[in-house]
Amino acid sequence: MSQSFDYEAPATAGIIQMRLGLSNCGAVYDVTYGCAAFPFALQIAGSFINGGCRSVLILIGDSVTSPYISDKDSFLFGDAGAAMIISKSEDENAEINIRLETLGEKFKALMCPFGKNRHRYYDLANEVGTENANKLLRRYMSGTDVFTFSLIDATKATKKFYKDFGCIPEDFDFLAIHQANKMIIDNVVKKIKFPQEKVNITLDRYGNTNGVSIPLSICDYFEHHPLCGTKKILTLGFGVGLSIGVASLQLDNSRVLPIIKSDETFDDGIYCNAYLEY
Repeated sequence: MSQSFDYEAPATAGIIQMRLGLSNCGAVYDVTYGCAAFPFALQIAGSFINGGCRSVLILIGDSVTSPYISDKDSFLFGDAGAAMIISKSEDENAEINIRLETLGEKFKALMCPFGKNRHRYYDLANEVGTENANKLLRRYMSGTDVFTFSLIDATKATKKFYKDFGCIPEDFDFLAIHQANKMIIDNVVKKIKFPQEKVNITLDRYGNTNGVSIPLSICDYFEHHPLCGTKKILTLGFGVGLSIGVASLQLDNSRVLPIIKSDETFDDGIYCNAYLEY
């Protein structure tokens, strides 16, 4: 689950399969999702589990070093990745509830319009010059539209989730919400009537890590409550698409690993000069 794949082709998932030393693990593929990646990933994994798969490995991650992030926005974001294994359980309390929504008619509010097949870089460079073409390889965001989407559509979806699954905010131990910015978080939390003291904030330490912000918030909570046992968690993600995902799950602290900070990189052995003669 990513918006910053390694290559135009093949899928990054196959490369990671190789790096993990997995000779054959069935289907591996990339899914383009941003800030709502976590609940959408749970839905996809659940579909495979219900179809007979024993377990599913989900990897979520984006890199802010992508040219699609403008310089003025880069300080708001952070690089992060998350890995989850989803498998079937006989424990009735292990149920995962999910509500997903996609508002495709609002896609222009948050997007990277240029650089792919619809508006190719080569055509841009010919039309406006290389320098201006490079400037267009950035994310576009209508701040007002995204703010309205977060406060109105994301909160409506959460209230529908409450109704769908017969739950209330007090049923949950904490909320892992997408860490967009503090103003959006505070306003959404207020509108969905979730207790502020039960909202885990990581934005001040990790920035906006896109789709990873929810699993990062979960790991951060358990890292600061190492002996807390099993907790019931509500998660809420919203972003590019425009998409919304609400999910609830129970997790035991023994199932959650600590956050690792690393500057490790992977050298794929591919260099420009070797390919110029192709």
